[in-house]
Amino acid sequence: MADQNTSLPVRTEADEDVVVGVAGDALTALQLIDDIVHVDDAAFTAGTDKGTVMMGVATSDSVDAGDKGALAMDTDRNLKVSLEVDNVGIGGGTEYTEDVATANPIVGKAIMIERDDALSTVTPIEGDNIGLRGTAEGALWTQDFNSDAILADTTTIAAVDFATETTLDAIKTAVEILDNIVAGSEAQVDVITLPDVTQSTHDNLNANVNIQVADTDVSEANPVPVYVTGAVATNEVNDYDTAAGVAAAGTDNHDYTVTASSTLLLKQILASASGKMKVELQVGPVASLVSKAVFFNSTSHPDIEVTFAQPIEVPDTSTGTVRIIRTNREASAQDVYSTIIGSEV
Repeated sequence: MADQNTSLPVRTEADEDVVVGVAGDALTALQLIDDIVHVDDAAFTAGTDKGTVMMGVATSDSVDAGDKGALAMDTDRNLKVSLEVDNVGIGGGTEYTEDVATANPIVGKAIMIERDDALSTVTPIEGDNIGLRGTAEGALWTQDFNSDAILADTTTIAAVDFATETTLDAIKTAVEILDNIVAGSEAQVDVITLPDVTQSTHDNLNANVNIQVADTDVSEANPVPVYVTGAVATNEVNDYDTAAGVAAAGTDNHDYTVTASSTLLLKQILASASGKMKVELQVGPVASLVSKAVFFNSTSHPDIEVTFAQPIEVPDTSTGTVRIIRTNREASAQDVYSTIIGSEV
């Protein structure tokens, strides 16, 4: 052993680390420090393993980004903690998973809703989140998918109910009036005496139940005058037309144009030829004539004569026209004839 303050050689390890011996209180202190050092994710034995007490400071000071600092606490030793935004655990609410059976009993958080006595359009648009709203009595507002139409129908029903009530009131009043004239099972009726009436001679129907004209009964010698009013024919129409040498299978038209501001009452048509022919009748505006009838003659009956049970009315609208289409059904040319008969009113 060397004397105090005497130089000695230094002992090193193979990796050139200096070997140092620690003894006494210093060794105890190092051992205590080592006891509180633990490896991350290693086991910890409660009541045996040691640790260091974490200290906090009650201060409002702040530190710069990247600096180290003491944990902050309030004066009641409560650790100050800043919770992250929108954390679902804030406030102690209970979370439930969709499509999972309901717990019994259910433990959860009360939901607050905004009071809104009269619903109106809100600022959020389609797809935005929106808060629930309730009535003055605390009931949650709900809306049927077609509640606006239901409200309109309810208003209509209320109006009908009011009208019905008014009608029932009127009926009630009428029944009460009728009830006032009933005594027992009989209605009380006031009898009014009518004055005597003397009939004039020309209206003495009690004697003969007949009509009189000029104080004389109607008879064959004293008839009732009858006057016919209405449209009167202003012009009889007998429009004749002939076409010579109409070729075999050829046609020729006989047209009559109705006089302006008049209506033709077509009563009859006549047509003839020395041989066989076909006659087609058309009427209406000249640009849109409509076929009304078709007639044929024969060699034994060469003449066509048609009288209508009711006259065909042809107005002058858009050049009202009667057309007879005469078709030669012989193998050689022949003459054809026709007449349009009626009256214009």
